[in-house]
Amino acid sequence: SYVFKDKSALAACVHLAQEFDISAEEIVHGIDTLKETREDTSNEVTIAQIESKAFRDVLVKQCSNKSQPRTATKRHLPLRASLSEREQQQFQPTPKRQATAAAGTPGARHKTSLAASTPTGAAHQLTPNGRATPATSSKYAARTNSRQVASVLNDSVPPLNQLANAGGAACSIQIMGPQMAPVGKHLYMVEPLEAKVHAMDERISDWCDALKAALPKGEADNVNKLSVGDAAQDPVWVVGRVILEGGGEGEQQVLLEGGLEGSEGERVRLDLSALTSTTQGPPCRVFPGQVVAVHGTNPTGECILARRLCTHLPAPAPAAVCDQACSMVVAAGPFTPGDEFTYAPLDDLLQYCSDKQPDVVVLLGPFVDAQHPAVESGNIFATFEGLFQEEVLKRLVAWGARHPHARIALVPSTRDAHHAPVFPTPSFVLPPTLRTTAAAAGVAAAAAPTPTQQTERSGEAGAGPALGTQGQALMCLQNPCTFAAGGGLVAGACSSDILKALAGSEQAKGGGPGQDRLGALASHILGQRSFFPVYPAPPGTCLDLSAASFLTPACTPHLLLLASDLAPFAKMVAPQPPQPTSQQQQQQQQPPYSQSPAQPSQSPAQQQSPEQQQQQQPAQQPSIASAPAQVVCVNPGRLAKGGSGGTFAHVHVHSGQAPVPQRCRVEIVRV
Repeated sequence: SYVFKDKSALAACVHLAQEFDISAEEIVHGIDTLKETREDTSNEVTIAQIESKAFRDVLVKQCSNKSQPRTATKRHLPLRASLSEREQQQFQPTPKRQATAAAGTPGARHKTSLAASTPTGAAHQLTPNGRATPATSSKYAARTNSRQVASVLNDSVPPLNQLANAGGAACSIQIMGPQMAPVGKHLYMVEPLEAKVHAMDERISDWCDALKAALPKGEADNVNKLSVGDAAQDPVWVVGRVILEGGGEGEQQVLLEGGLEGSEGERVRLDLSALTSTTQGPPCRVFPGQVVAVHGTNPTGECILARRLCTHLPAPAPAAVCDQACSMVVAAGPFTPGDEFTYAPLDDLLQYCSDKQPDVVVLLGPFVDAQHPAVESGNIFATFEGLFQEEVLKRLVAWGARHPHARIALVPSTRDAHHAPVFPTPSFVLPPTLRTTAAAAGVAAAAAPTPTQQTERSGEAGAGPALGTQGQALMCLQNPCTFAAGGGLVAGACSSDILKALAGSEQAKGGGPGQDRLGALASHILGQRSFFPVYPAPPGTCLDLSAASFLTPACTPHLLLLASDLAPFAKMVAPQPPQPTSQQQQQQQQPPYSQSPAQPSQSPAQQQSPEQQQQQQPAQQPSIASAPAQVVCVNPGRLAKGGSGGTFAHVHVHSGQAPVPQRCRVEIVRV
């Protein structure tokens, strides 16, 4: 960050920017080059340096190479951020330069608009050169399908047209499960190798315990009795992690890696041909990192011949009863169009919320998208933290002050340029100035817990709410998270694109036609008891396995909110769908997993012992009795897609004693 000795040096920079038609970033780049040439390590800039012939020669050389792509861009522009409002107005374009820019000069092609940092929305924009221009919106403003309902889940259930708890107390949000420590403790790519091994082995151990609890006692005793590499002529249950090796899609070999206890991490080939040869049952879906239970034989100790595959063992249902009505609006970022840096989609979403009066507004990041063209190119002349506070938080605080009955929940993303790029992601920490502003507006903003409180809460799931529960209009949640809203409606939310990661790594074979791919992908999150069961994670995920315990949901939620680039949808998903079995097992077993048919009477000599009868009975399907039959899974889509508008979701849950999926209506609405 440079310091100007006097304002004449700053005025000279403004004059040179106008003369050469370059941005403030290029002025800073020129100062960098000049100081490197002169081996000047100070951060002071004098008028003599700016008016020197050497500095002018540097700018001339930059302009001659302007068409060549740069190898690096700067994300923070301290020169532009240091200008006052009066000094920013000195960058006004002349009529001649406006005509040149309209004709499509190279400089004009690199200009990206930026909304002025005002909480009520900008009436003008700032180009990268800092020039104020009237706010114009291309594709987004020209859209004609605003508030059009794209799809509806449970169309027979009427919407909640007014405040669900009208006349009652304001809605509350209670966070479930352990909470992460503040930003700084969990960092990407610094977890030790032992932490990765421990996290993966812990999942296998937990899955083994869940399998034993789901099977009858006779079957549970045989779980992991042998190593995955031990020869077994009789069918046994083994638990391990799926690994895909080999060539491209459809040619990868499926391996099963056992846990450290019992198998010492040994890997063997997993033969699923008996499960994929039939078209009557469900398809066999596997992906890397998936923990499965296999019932089969291993004649040689080198390959397991699977007769039954268990891929889903969901967590129990919420203990609390959801019997009250709740209206929830869910939107996922980015909240700015790709061709301009304005928060018009967020303004339109808040206006919709003002008209529909929801109880809860859940906003999933990114809020300052690191993948936005203006951010990637460095054409943002303000700090990312400042953009988040001025453009996002102040809007939400002002809206919350006008709607004290509603609650706003913010879930961060690894794509947030102003936040820690690590997954799981700790919650935002509101600045003290905003807390003061929120308190003055009558909004109780959530305060970040102290490290001592974080340590006390991070021991076990269900350790209690973090960031408070009731009476807070603006709450910051971690990513992923599980929370209860209103009268016991439990929701799980994740802003990382797990659906896209699963779609790119899953292999599905067998099964009949007409399979629901999106619903099957979402069911993996519930059945695997993890918000991100894929390993290794795709590039850009920033997965930190030392914090893998925060990926486990506190329970199987009523509502699963997943932000994804895939097509937006709202579906009923079974946390424990039918599992793939071999054709021989299907013939031996009667649905729904009943006992074998009665046999003719036998003489005492022909009668078998209970142990022999148990060995001849087909293996039963593991089942979690306390898991819900269905979960409402929602991908709201992105609020802004490219330069045009996207979609969001509006969830209506009516009061009653029936299961939540039966009295829930979900609308996918275009912004």
